[in-house]
Formats: sequence, structure tokens, C-alpha cells
Amino acid sequence: MSDDSEEIIDMGSAQALESSVDDEEFGKYRTLVRVGRGGMAEVFVSIARGPAGFNKLVVIKKLREARTGDPSYVSMFLDEARLAA
Repeated sequence: MSDDSEEIIDMGSAQALESSVDDEEFGKYRTLVRVGRGGMAEVFVSIARGPAGFNKLVVIKKLREARTGDPSYVSMFLDEARLAA
């Protein structure tokens, strides 16, 4: 697969839940499963850890490493985050 191809995991299948990523940490978030990857970013189902053992499932979209040095991609990514918020 090339870097610009898209990969989608069908979350309805049992195999999707077993194909976990390398438990990557983003602050209080720990990734579980990558559910998509495109030319600009990757999307993960993650756990947000909170006080007293409180956990919540969240979705994290991460700009791909190859795009972080390009100001236009960073700007598009941040614009999308602002619109979603």
C-alpha cells in the first residue's frame, strides 16, 4: 500500500477488535485500534483515562508524521478540528 492509500477496518468484525495498534500514548489517551488511515491522518479508537478508574472510549485523529512539516497540512488539520469542536 502506498502512503496516500486509505485503509478502513470494519469495526463490526471480531478481527478488527483484535488488530490493536502498539498501545500508543497521547497524554491521558491510549490507542486501541486504528480504524482508518488516509493521506493526511490516521484515526484511532482510544481510551481516555480519568480519575478513580474512570475510562471513556474516544476517537483520536492524528496528523501523519510525513505531513507535520508542511504548514498547509497542519493548517487544514487544525481548521477541521475547530469545525468539529
